[in-house]
Amino acid sequence: MNILVVDDDLFELAVHINELRERGAVIHELNSVSEAMVYVADLSIALDLVIIDVMMPTETLFSGDSTEDGRLTGICLAEMVHELRPSVKIALITVRKDQRFLSLLPNLPIAGILFKPCTPRDFCERVQEILKG
Repeated sequence: MNILVVDDDLFELAVHINELRERGAVIHELNSVSEAMVYVADLSIALDLVIIDVMMPTETLFSGDSTEDGRLTGICLAEMVHELRPSVKIALITVRKDQRFLSLLPNLPIAGILFKPCTPRDFCERVQEILKG
């Protein structure tokens, strides 16, 4: 499985990402939305899943979009990834569990959500569920 992880704080997920690697996943890590778009746009790169942190800096890529000052940057990125690669599964990772955020989920092109904090084991099991689903 080929997975792209996009998070502005990859250090927080280092143990989780290493656990995925130990289970055989090929992981590429990026910490900015603009780098992620360049990576995803390269159709020669195999991708099965993109895991995107919901709250990230907007950068200039989303300067015209409503990201709620970065609280929804990952959602904008997920929509763009889906437009470029509709067959690639997308998962969001977040600490947000507020009703406003949860109400957005049914309308998004995502295969699943991962809530932080979680154990590396729970993270890997959820990723595998998302990939199978």
